[in-house]
Amino acid sequence: MAIVVIGGHALKENAGQRTDSPRTQWRNGEVNSAELDVIRNEALGVGAGGTKVPAIEGHIIIVAQLGGGEQSRDRNWRRLHNVRAYLVMHGIKPERIVTSEGVASPGKATVRIFLGGRLRLTIMADRNKDIHVDCCEEFPEYYPWRKGRPVLD
Repeated sequence: MAIVVIGGHALKENAGQRTDSPRTQWRNGEVNSAELDVIRNEALGVGAGGTKVPAIEGHIIIVAQLGGGEQSRDRNWRRLHNVRAYLVMHGIKPERIVTSEGVASPGKATVRIFLGGRLRLTIMADRNKDIHVDCCEEFPEYYPWRKGRPVLD
């Protein structure tokens, strides 16, 4: 088990976590948005059918790691931006979100999301590819500088 400290928050992560866990995935934007909706609901205290349940307090910490062969920190920041933008657009207050870069991993690139000091989701990305977090990868909220230009990856 590794313990990571970011901004005074201790995070526990099991080094032996299975990569085929349903909460670890490298799927399309629709699946990623559904997984992020679960985290948003846990953070806001929304249960099945919109019922109120106890919210998980504290920050949502998002850590991006470059994968093997990747060198562009811009790609890492793109991944962080997409996840953060999705959560903010869906009701999470920006001041509740902390983003950080982790050390590069030899395998696939990852974005790990912690809530309540615990790892809740790992999203994996192919080499030099973005992480899409919605049903349509060309939403201007995720690519404001493109001004109508198509997404290249």
